[in-house]
Amino acid sequence: MNAALSQTVTEFARNPNKALRKIEQGDIILRRTKGKAAIRVTLASRATIEQSGLEMISRTLSEIILELQPTPESLSAGLQRPYPWLRLLPEDGRSQFAREYVETILACASISNFMPLMEVVSAWKSTAEIYADPELRTRLSEAAPGSTRKPVARP
Repeated sequence: MNAALSQTVTEFARNPNKALRKIEQGDIILRRTKGKAAIRVTLASRATIEQSGLEMISRTLSEIILELQPTPESLSAGLQRPYPWLRLLPEDGRSQFAREYVETILACASISNFMPLMEVVSAWKSTAEIYADPELRTRLSEAAPGSTRKPVARP
């Protein structure tokens, strides 16, 4: 959704009514200082519609995938278009990502919270970055300096 207005938090605090008159046209983005994430001000009805649409798309897509019963290879191949970094993973990693991705979409749609899906994608992308750098992969595979490789006792 395009923002109807973008301004600083201070500007908004000084004259909120001016900004809120434009809320019907689109969201208001409040920029913050010191690298803090921006704040999005939206109508509750708009947020509900967006969330409902996302849930419907996720559930429908998940059901289509389950109905078609694609092979791990074909599902992995289909996911390589939106996530080209999958090519850097070994074949079993691609299949594992595809399975985890679909399962997470189903779980997220059931609770209306898609943050776990973002975490799955981020973690697998980080794994692909490690596979892309042989030196880093070797270093991360080695024992840490001073490590005894003994299991850590449970607290």
